[in-house]
Parts: sequence; structure tokens; C-alpha cells
Amino acid sequence: MSSRVKDLVRKVLRDRNRRSEALAGGSGSPALSFSWETLSPGFAEKIVSAKMVAAFMPLSDEPDISDVLSYFVTRGASLCFPKVNGEEMAFFQADPSSCREIGSFGILEPEDGSEEVKIADIDLVLVPAMAFDGNGVRLGRGKGYYDKCFSQGKSGFSGVFIGVSAKKNLFGHLPFDVWDLTVDAILTEEGLKETGEKERSSGK
Repeated sequence: MSSRVKDLVRKVLRDRNRRSEALAGGSGSPALSFSWETLSPGFAEKIVSAKMVAAFMPLSDEPDISDVLSYFVTRGASLCFPKVNGEEMAFFQADPSSCREIGSFGILEPEDGSEEVKIADIDLVLVPAMAFDGNGVRLGRGKGYYDKCFSQGKSGFSGVFIGVSAKKNLFGHLPFDVWDLTVDAILTEEGLKETGEKERSSGK
């Protein structure tokens, strides 16, 4: 049941995003920058101390994160970006200007020859999605790349997940499966906010 509900929500969001882009002349996505007045001190420290940040190159219906990436680079962090190979996804150290190759889904990826970054060496992940809810539940595009890449107990990842979304794509509740990646905070055009206690329902 949850997969059918997820597909229905994705369809509604795609239709809405297309309408928004048309009305905005091709770009309906806000630019984001960090604001963390409401974060707990311990969580804020994890962000400012991140040395390897996994980012992404936004699609047309995803927010502009260039200011966010500049923030991390200014603090001395390195960036890595995903490349998809078949059913697998891996991250490679790069800067946005060197992400010129068009991947399988029209997403810009690092050039061949970039150095692969171990998942366990990543401190913070900026996670794209079609939508999130207040408990950090993520609705991806349906391929499960992030879910598999950061699957619990396999990847060695021990850092922070920050969901990236326009505020209009935040929901009170989204269907949830046990394998779905959830995030620790969500960044919108209104700033960064930690998620709730992750009291989730499987949606089944």
C-alpha cells in the first residue's frame, strides 16, 4: 500500500512543480542558505566541524544550494558528489564546476577520474528529495539510491543527514518503509530545523 501512496504523491508533486516552473519562467526553486538559531549546540557543532560534505547537483525542481556549498568550502570542508552506475551510487570528490557529465537521470556528475570517497569518511550529507515530513521521513524519486547507499549497518556512515527542500514540499506525514532513509534536519528557504523524534508509521 505504501508504494502506491508514494507513487501518487510523486505524481501530484511532479504536476505541481511543472506548473510552478512554467509560471516562474523555468525556475520555481528557491535559493537556500544556512540559518540555525534554533539548533541544539551539539547538532550545530556537527555541522560546523564537517570536513567531507556529500552534496548534489540540483535538478530544475530542486532548490539552489550554491550558497550552502560556499559556506562549507569557506570553512575548509571538501565536497563530494554522487555518480550512478547501474543500480549503485558512489560519491567522488569534486567541486560543482567540475560536475559536467550528464548522468543516467539528467543529473550532472563528477568527471571520470575523480577520486572516490568512502561513505564512512563522509561527515554530512545534503539529501535531495521530492518531499519530507516533520519527522525526517523522505520521499525520493523512487529508485532507492540513497536508501541503498547509506543502508544502516553496511555503509559505515556515522555523520549527519540534512534534507534539502522547498518549504512547499514539507508534509505533516509521509508513508514510510523500514528501509527508507530519514534525515536529522531539513533545510528550506526559511532556514535549518532539526526533525522530530522520528515516530514513524510504516504506512502498511
